[in-house]
Amino acid sequence: MRKTNDKENWKLSKKIEPKMRVFAPVIVRGEEDKGVRLWEFGKEIYMQLLGIADDEDYGDYTDINEGRDFTVEAVMGDIGGRQGLKSSIRVKPKTSPLSPNKEDIKQWLSEQPNILELQRKVEFDKMKEILQNWLNPEDAVEEAQVEEDETEEETPVSSKNDLPWEEEAPKTKSNYTLKTNAKTSKADKFDALFEDED
Repeated sequence: MRKTNDKENWKLSKKIEPKMRVFAPVIVRGEEDKGVRLWEFGKEIYMQLLGIADDEDYGDYTDINEGRDFTVEAVMGDIGGRQGLKSSIRVKPKTSPLSPNKEDIKQWLSEQPNILELQRKVEFDKMKEILQNWLNPEDAVEEAQVEEDETEEETPVSSKNDLPWEEEAPKTKSNYTLKTNAKTSKADKFDALFEDED
């Protein structure tokens, strides 16, 4: 992989850097009939949960008999320069069992959602296409236009000598060509960053 000190590349790398996402199985109070659900959160909530787990006064808040409930509050706010739901958590002071019904607890512990089935899987080629379109939206528009043109019905072209004044011109060698040097696209430049240097 090539190293670069270009500030624009560093800014771009920050934008496409994967963000930490955590999924935790939870039971929502008042909606126990829906069973175990996955709660998705980011690094900030994750660090808060680690801090609470490290505090001896709270004990093991995941304990099914003497654990603690959490109140999650979400408000619209600025997250990294864009608008989104900003969450915060509060720990309930009293401990409580996961459920008074032992059968519910057994079912919840055995029947939990599979994260790999719920999350959308994207193939490498599709991810590369999405990234290329994001890096160079002009090319994406042009490619879409080319595909649209190719799907349109072709209009019939007159065969030669359809008209009386059209005669077959003698074939002569031309010194000119319409071929031009291919312009390197941003996608090719991006791929080149990962090529090994000799």
